[in-house]
Order: sequence, then structure tokens, then C-alpha cells
Amino acid sequence: MELIPAAATLKPTPAAKRMIAEQLYVRGRHFIAAAILLHQHDGDENVVVHLLCQGFELVLKGLLLARDFDKYQPRLKGQYGHRLARLVCDTLAEFNLRPLQLRHTAELQDLEQWYATNMFRYGLMQPFLANPNPFSSEIILRRIALIRRLADRVFPRPKVT
Repeated sequence: MELIPAAATLKPTPAAKRMIAEQLYVRGRHFIAAAILLHQHDGDENVVVHLLCQGFELVLKGLLLARDFDKYQPRLKGQYGHRLARLVCDTLAEFNLRPLQLRHTAELQDLEQWYATNMFRYGLMQPFLANPNPFSSEIILRRIALIRRLADRVFPRPKVT
């Protein structure tokens, strides 16, 4: 008989669920901040876009977990994975916000395809040579700013006194 560690059977409290969601969100913001800093210093655009995608993914997952941890936590890997379009659509729906226009959905699906196959995901040179980055970080940053307004309502920053 295999023993299961006690921690594996524990269910997180509501406060722990909130902390997990917030930490995911904060890590996402850190990826985005790193991308912005790199962009400001003429960093490689492929790296900038990858960091933006990674950050965007984590911010969206944090928002969904904050809204309904028990509903969304089981979906994080399998159903969502790195699927940015699905994450955006579900986040907008969960928070009763207007769905994306078709052109933005198509743009997001193209970005998702690039993000899922770029060299930074797997460390291979072949995808880098065959899969150049067709995206502008400026456009992605504008899109992220919209979600950030929502995130700031869900995870308000503490007031500095």
C-alpha cells in the first residue's frame, strides 16, 4: 500500500486560495515588467513577446482563480495550458465583460500559435529559424493594459503611506 503524504490530501482554505491566485497574478506582472524593461533597452523582440505572453497567461490564470478557485484550478494545465485565446475569452465571460471582436480573436489565436511553438518554450533552434516573430510587442502591451485594469480591481495594490 502506497502512503500518501498528508499535505497532498489537504484542501486549501479560502485565504490560501486567494494567496495562490494573487501569487500567480504577481508573477505574471513580473514577467510583463521584465518584458517592458527589456523592450526599453532594445532587447530581442522574440524574448520580449515571449515574456509578455508568459506574463499575460499567468495574470489571466490568477484572475480566474481569484474569481472561482475550485472551478478553474483543475482546468489550469489540461484545458487552458498555454491557450491564451481561451483564457482571455473565459476571463472576459467570467467578469461579464464584452467579448473580443473577431479580428482580435484571430490575432490572439495567431499569437497563441507562435507562443506555443517558439524556441523559448522548448529550447530548440529549429522553431526559431522556421517560426519568426510576426508580432509587435507594442500591440500586445496595449491589449494587456485592458486586462490590467480588470486585474487592478481584483488585486488592488496596497496604499503606500
